[in-house]
Parts: sequence; C-alpha cells; structure tokens
Amino acid sequence: MPVRHRDLRLEREHGLTTGKITFGYWNIPFSWAEAFLDGTGTVLRWTGLWQWGLRHALEYRVREHRIRHERGKGGLSGYRILHLSDLHAEGISDGGRSLRERIRAIPADVCVLTGDFRYHEKGDGTAAVRLTASLFEGLTYKHGIYAVLGNHDSVRMVPQLESAGIRVLLNEGVAVERGGLRLWLAGVDDPHYYRLHDIDRALEGARPEDLKLLLAHSPDIAPEAAGRGVDVYLCGHAHGGQICLPGGVPIIANLRVSRKYFAGPWTHDRMIGYTSRGSGASGLPVRYFSHPEITIHIFE
Repeated sequence: MPVRHRDLRLEREHGLTTGKITFGYWNIPFSWAEAFLDGTGTVLRWTGLWQWGLRHALEYRVREHRIRHERGKGGLSGYRILHLSDLHAEGISDGGRSLRERIRAIPADVCVLTGDFRYHEKGDGTAAVRLTASLFEGLTYKHGIYAVLGNHDSVRMVPQLESAGIRVLLNEGVAVERGGLRLWLAGVDDPHYYRLHDIDRALEGARPEDLKLLLAHSPDIAPEAAGRGVDVYLCGHAHGGQICLPGGVPIIANLRVSRKYFAGPWTHDRMIGYTSRGSGASGLPVRYFSHPEITIHIFE
C-alpha cells in the first residue's frame, strides 16, 4: 500500500468522525446523523416494528446474474463469481450464522467483497474483520477472495483483512487466467465518501483483449468507468434502500448518480453493471421491504 495513499485516507477518515459525512449529494454533520438514527431506532421499538426488522435483515436472497459479454465468450463460460457487499459485520444480529450457512452452499471460482465490512465508523475494525473471516472458515475458492474498501471502512483494516486471506485491491488489479482468456480483476478505493479511486491505475497492466472487471464500493463512478474501458462493474452501497416502502420502494437512495444504478443489473453504454442490495444493514441492524442479498454472477 503506497504510504501517501494510506496517510491521505487516514486524514480523511479523521474528518468522517469529527466533521461532516457525505450522504448522497448532501454533507451532514456526523452528530446529526447519529441523533437521527437514535431517534429512528426509538420509534421502531415503540411501534413494535424492531423485531420484525431484525428478522427481515436475516432473510437472505440468493440472486443469480448472468453476464454475456463478447470478451468472455468461450474461456469464461460458466465462470462463477460470489459477490457480497455491505456486510456491516458487527451489526448482524445472529453473528453471521445464517449468512455463513447460505454461503457454504454456493460453489464459486472466486469471491469478491465490495466494501463496508464495518458497522461502526470508529475503531480499527478488528471485530468486523474477525466476523468477516469467520464467514469463510473452511472454504476455498480457486482464484481466491478479493475486496475493496467502503465508506465505513478504515485503511487500518487492510493488513488484518489480508492476514485473513482476503486480498484488498487499492487502485490495483490482478490477472485471472481461464480457458485461454484473461480476466483483469481490478478494484478501487471508496469513490463515495473518500473519493480516492483511481481507475486508470487499477487498470495498469491490463491488455486490450482482457475482460476488465472493476470492483467499487458504490456505483457513483459508473459513467467514468465505462469511459475508461471497463467491461463489467460490480458494486453495492445503497442496500436496496434498506428501509423501504411496501413493494421495495426506497425512501432514500444515497447515490450521486441516477437511480437506475440503485440495485440489481444495469448497463452504461457497453459496460455491464450490477449493484448488490447488500448482505448487512447500516446505521440500524434492521431492514424493511428490502431483503439482504447474496449474488452469484455467472458468465455465459
């Protein structure tokens, strides 16, 4: 990890807990956000909705996303990517037991994690890393486990994650060979709050013929990525709304881009994208009309 990048990230992390946080297009004092969440939690308990929200947050849905891309024809056919996002691990009410059981039943060639391991914005993230690592105990993937950082995460978590066998891509990429084709698996630092992403650097080393897959925490830079030649873009961040109206209608999207990128599959020009609804919950450990998600991407 470049020292300059680490130091700049740490400086901005300090600002997260002492100043304002970015929420969509708005900058909100951190103390306001905490007060709002405390008040919302109190109302949910008074109305009797709290326990329902806790149960709903453990009702995982496994979603298949089929990827058809001309660069992946032949060699990548059948390649399976297990995608988890927004674990917010310390906030999972059953300690990850249900999620662990569901993951173990899903075969995959590689696993990718698109940020927000941590539930709390403060601390070194040790508890979040420990719980995340426990999800994969005894599991192996042919091409490993890769991750990027989200806006809840600290750069201090990187050595811990990598000690647990999770390779963190900080504006860098790795080559995955299969069937005579090469997949360039790249990842950028959080583009939503910290804005320390560098797509060009993440794609350094990729060949013109490689299928370029980018991991990012949020879809905020999807148009930029398409313009840089990214073929497939996987992300999370918006939680599918987390607290929605009946029918899954989000109250708040928390994005700087069109709501078309909010959840599920989408395209931008020739780039194929997918925004995970997330496996955890942020702010409050509850969900309403927005099921947590485990995604399996399958190349055809």
